[in-house]
Amino acid sequence: MIQSKVEVHAEEDIDLNPLPLRDDFTEVEMNSSEYRDTETIFDSSNGMESSFKLLSSIEVDQNVASSSRAFTELKINSSKMKVKSNNRHEITEEDVTTFMEKNYPSIANFVKMQMHLTKVAPKGARYTTAFKQLALMIYFLGPKVYKFLRKTLQLPSKSTLLRITRKWEINPGFNDFIFSAIQIRVNTLGTLARDCVLCLDEMSLKTFLFYNISQDSIIGYHHSISGKSHDVANNVLVVMARDINSNWKQPIACFFLNSICSVDDLIKIIFSATTKLQNIGLNVLSVVSDQGTNFMKLSKQLN
Repeated sequence: MIQSKVEVHAEEDIDLNPLPLRDDFTEVEMNSSEYRDTETIFDSSNGMESSFKLLSSIEVDQNVASSSRAFTELKINSSKMKVKSNNRHEITEEDVTTFMEKNYPSIANFVKMQMHLTKVAPKGARYTTAFKQLALMIYFLGPKVYKFLRKTLQLPSKSTLLRITRKWEINPGFNDFIFSAIQIRVNTLGTLARDCVLCLDEMSLKTFLFYNISQDSIIGYHHSISGKSHDVANNVLVVMARDINSNWKQPIACFFLNSICSVDDLIKIIFSATTKLQNIGLNVLSVVSDQGTNFMKLSKQLN
């Protein structure tokens, strides 16, 4: 009876799926203790032979149990590995910002601002000063390009940019920020497009005094490159740069005068304007004016 019981148990262990590890192993332990007790009871040759078969069967069952346990542990570990591989990390805004600051620091603030503006309503958007300056630079490069970029990027409207330029205080004479703005456009021009002429023209004005509240000053007095006076201006001298090989022109300065501009002031204005234009990358090749008496005297004095 013992031999038949062992054979049935061995057959069941071999055929069963090794996944229920704890039950199989417990059963083997119970059977092994039972078989060892039987070995001490039977002392006959048949009993010894049966006991030998029992012990060999127990060893086989224990080997099967150990291999089954190892296989189950391997299967469990592999399933854990699969779970870890499927657990993907979601990319956050902080991850994008860190990556941009590390690899592309020049546009990191722009990307960060874009991510912030996508969550805000268009009418509730607020822009930093640096972002407005960048948007204004893009608009100077080309209004059509700026209009195209606004379809995909979060950029200030044209009216917002106009409010920025209204805050600029343009005084008679040379304003440095005007040349800084022109330089943005000049950097996109080719070599031939940088050749220009300096144009000067005088026009008569109706005498009028205007009080500027923001500047707390009265505009309309004589204000030339040599100085100011309280004489009411009745003329204005406009200085403009115009391209030779392409079609662009840009006024760069104006001067209020109580009479025609003197030759000495014209010389100072011409050389100052030429120097400032050359500093931003333009090549002034000639000076153009009308046939006013002061310009005729200037031509003779400069030979």
